[in-house]
Amino acid sequence: MKGEEAILYVADKCPRTHNEKPYSCYHVADMDVSVKGYALLTGGEYGNRLQATYEFIECPKDFADGPTKIRFGEHVSEWNFDVMPIDHRLQIVKITIQYGLNPQKYDLAFDRFAHWWSFRVGVECKKNIEIPINDKKYYANRWFRSVGKEPLWKNDDTYKNPVIIEVWNSRGESARGTVLNLKHMKELSTPRKYLHLDKSL
Repeated sequence: MKGEEAILYVADKCPRTHNEKPYSCYHVADMDVSVKGYALLTGGEYGNRLQATYEFIECPKDFADGPTKIRFGEHVSEWNFDVMPIDHRLQIVKITIQYGLNPQKYDLAFDRFAHWWSFRVGVECKKNIEIPINDKKYYANRWFRSVGKEPLWKNDDTYKNPVIIEVWNSRGESARGTVLNLKHMKELSTPRKYLHLDKSL
């Protein structure tokens, strides 16, 4: 084998799909890599599984080009939305939202199964999810804590302030972005549209 050592970016957790096609990760220690990454490690040899060793290192500065960005989920409203930070070097540990007449900060809830950060207004939100464990599938309700007391925007003038989203990394550094109104948020939820934050994390 003519492969070489390579630095690869960890994008998310590898799902365990032992008896499902397409096969992905069989074990908690498995890693699913990109086609380009696999070619670097193997020297371009044919195959889909490789026994190798790896270690975690600090992400090189050139891996994240430009400011960190926020990707919005497909469904957004003044009552709820989901976001996913991208183009960041360090782990994201907290996302806050500030809005309304009295701009209080609320923590978004992190869904460790889906990797989205969620905003919900009012009552707790119940979501039915599928949890694959070894060869069986289990179903459970995941509860999001209530993070907002009022909708993001109201029809009156008092609540037409912009929404400020602040993202924090594991070093305590933060970056901010502003959503002007609901129309702006819906534009950001379309494919290949992102909210650019004011710095790189």
